[in-house]
Amino acid sequence: MLILVPSSGCESLWTPPNPGTWKVNFDVANLNGVDHGWGVMVRESEGDIVLARVCPGTGFLGSELKEARVCYFALKTAFSHGVRSIILEGDCKSLITKLKRKCVIAAEVGLFINDIFQFSYLFYYCAFEFVKREGSRVAHYLPHLQTMIHLLGFGLPMSQITSSIWH
Repeated sequence: MLILVPSSGCESLWTPPNPGTWKVNFDVANLNGVDHGWGVMVRESEGDIVLARVCPGTGFLGSELKEARVCYFALKTAFSHGVRSIILEGDCKSLITKLKRKCVIAAEVGLFINDIFQFSYLFYYCAFEFVKREGSRVAHYLPHLQTMIHLLGFGLPMSQITSSIWH
């Protein structure tokens, strides 16, 4: 199933990975001046959402550091659910560039990048791709739904998540 996502006058087309490979979108959303949340969404090669996770966060962290933390969380989440061939998609271009170039820097974000690399070796296939916010819309809006999802024990049906975001 291909999903078209409208974005300011043009459409972004979700492209499926090869069969047996899963796409994992991750994003951080600022919920107010201090709190933020992480959203992770896993799709199989037909485009069906098979897993969505959220995690609350607090504190003042730089955007790249928050994105690196949720990328690591996304890897661990996918691995714990049996995914072994993965394409991670995020909208933080600076982080994705460092991951694609295998660039570890001497800063706090570098520690998470190193952890991401170490964990990625557990996968048969692991790639990192930049996607604009419009291409990762569900992952971006999941943290905004985290209070409702938490109250339901992370059991919110995917159709309810996607219908509240697309409509």
